[in-house]
Amino acid sequence: MIDIYNESNEATVAQVTKQLVSQGTSIFQIWKKGTTNRKHCKWLLDLARFPQNARVLDIACGVGATAHQMSILRPDLTFALQNTSSSQLALCPSNFLQFKGDMDILDNVPDEAFEAAMVCYALGHVKDLKSFLFNAARVLKPGGMLFVYDIQAGAGSEQWMLDNFNYRTYTASQLAEVAWGERLFGTMEVLEQIRAVELNCKEFLVCCPIMNEAELRLHTRPVGYRFVKSKQVFGPQ
Repeated sequence: MIDIYNESNEATVAQVTKQLVSQGTSIFQIWKKGTTNRKHCKWLLDLARFPQNARVLDIACGVGATAHQMSILRPDLTFALQNTSSSQLALCPSNFLQFKGDMDILDNVPDEAFEAAMVCYALGHVKDLKSFLFNAARVLKPGGMLFVYDIQAGAGSEQWMLDNFNYRTYTASQLAEVAWGERLFGTMEVLEQIRAVELNCKEFLVCCPIMNEAELRLHTRPVGYRFVKSKQVFGPQ
């Protein structure tokens, strides 16, 4: 599978995105809860528990479909979109503020501008976990929250994910070590109820046709995290 957040693959990103969108796919996630995108996004909102009237940054937003559905379900929320891919940002809803840049450093995203941020099925494209979590905390207001919904590889499957999907997977302990060790977030909650999700990855396999659902089910499972930023002032990294 291509790394859809790698700037050097922009032409391939544009081609694959166009193919997926032409098939009716707009949320690039292997696991979806429910039979429609809206039901899936309602489920994600229930997990995330974004504060009322929050400004939310969708990091590595794809074509902005998750934020779009969430904004319909929660009109009190104001979304902004961040992505490395120009071609994907061009397909995003035009009414959302956009930031183009590396998700590790969140180029041009101002400090302490958001009450919440989310990254859904894109954490594996992070090259430097410390840099990403630092900058995710940087753009949040004190007490702000980060919602992560992603893959967790089964025991011994980390290399399998990297080889077949060019995707890095992180364990809860790895995330906690950085989030707490660097004093970036005061709390980290693992959202266990995600274990009950349904597998719906046929549309995703267009990017990696040699794989099949059984292998994906065997080697990976969805997991979610909710971080709350420490109430501290951030200086230079």
